Amino acid sequence: MKQVQTEMKGLGGLVQKNSAQFKKMGRQMTIIGGVIVGTIAMMVKAYASFDEAMTRSLAIMGNVSSAMREKMAATAKQLSTETTFAAKELAEAYFFLASAGMSAEASISALGPVSKFAQAGTFDLALATDLLTDAQTALGLSSKNVAENEENLIRVSDVLVGANTLANASVLQFSEALTNKAAAALVNVNKEVEEGVAVLAAYADKGVKGRLAGQRLTMMLNGLFAATRENKKAWDEAGISLFNADESMRSIADIIGDLEGRLGSMTVKQREAELAMLGFNIKTKDSILTLMGSSEKIRGWTEDLKKMGGITEEVASKQMEAFNAQLKTLKNTVIGAAISIGQTLAPMLEKLIEQVKKVAARVTAWIKEHPKLTEWIVKLAAAIGTLMVILGPLVMMLPGLVTGFVLLKAAVISLAGPVGIAVAALVGIALA
Repeated sequence: MKQVQTEMKGLGGLVQKNSAQFKKMGRQMTIIGGVIVGTIAMMVKAYASFDEAMTRSLAIMGNVSSAMREKMAATAKQLSTETTFAAKELAEAYFFLASAGMSAEASISALGPVSKFAQAGTFDLALATDLLTDAQTALGLSSKNVAENEENLIRVSDVLVGANTLANASVLQFSEALTNKAAAALVNVNKEVEEGVAVLAAYADKGVKGRLAGQRLTMMLNGLFAATRENKKAWDEAGISLFNADESMRSIADIIGDLEGRLGSMTVKQREAELAMLGFNIKTKDSILTLMGSSEKIRGWTEDLKKMGGITEEVASKQMEAFNAQLKTLKNTVIGAAISIGQTLAPMLEKLIEQVKKVAARVTAWIKEHPKLTEWIVKLAAAIGTLMVILGPLVMMLPGLVTGFVLLKAAVISLAGPVGIAVAALVGIALA
């Protein structure tokens, strides 16, 4: 016993001498432990959020194999390092692609074009995906062939982004105009997207943008056909026709040019009378008059838009040169790595959660069977906890703490004994 007391005194001196270092080391270990736990939690949370987005998107795709799901996930994570959009946002975009009728394979192929479209247009990825696929479908350019579908999607994207470089309207405004009946109206008269968007650019040049421009284009086309059908004689006398010799519709630029030539030299009163004779009402008249003087621009822009291949990629790349964009891609890269690590950790945590659930269920059952004993254990634990809170600071200040370790050890054992036995019993019952 004397030898033990001597050794304990020596240990006490060592602890007192290096107490500052021990405290510092303790704080450092606590911080490191907190960082490790926090990092693991962040990784698991990143994976959980990404996995939830993937699950929701794939829910409407029917049966998607595990291999295809992994391919879709990998594509989303890869694109997050090439754009400012997070992997979770890209996973959510699959939902809109599926809603447009695309298969899992087609969605993988389309995710790149829609993300570049949103990047070039600097607007929300979900909205960009919705608008671009809606425009493609309304124009009759959707295809079950994956390669052809992607090619058509890129074509529509390039036309919309290209229009933004030609006229005073945003990519979003051109997209909204095209999807507000305009695309369907163009299809009805067999007009290509380039010519239709050139007309929208002419409207934008006159301050008519967004959904209103789409409405005006639709009214203009419908108004032309209704007017010529009901007032053929007046149109013949004016020397203006909507059709070529093969009965296809003439270019809109040529028709507007003919009307410019017919109305250009007239007074306001004469022009109003002529438009009435040609069959234009109040609604359709404005849609025509807004385009007066724009025929050459429409013709030139139509040709320009046919040469816009690759403009989406070009503009998106320029957007990525911004420092803020680089920071976002760096963040996305880190999150992508966290998702991959979290995916590895998730199965282990799932097993741990199941084990904890089993233990909790057994403990709960034992508590129900022994309510009085449980109450006694809780009260005793609370009492000792309170005592330690009160005595803890005092004990830490006692210089002879380590010296009196043997006596303190005996006292603690005598106090903790019943609780330790009770807790051990609880765990033993739970694991039995």
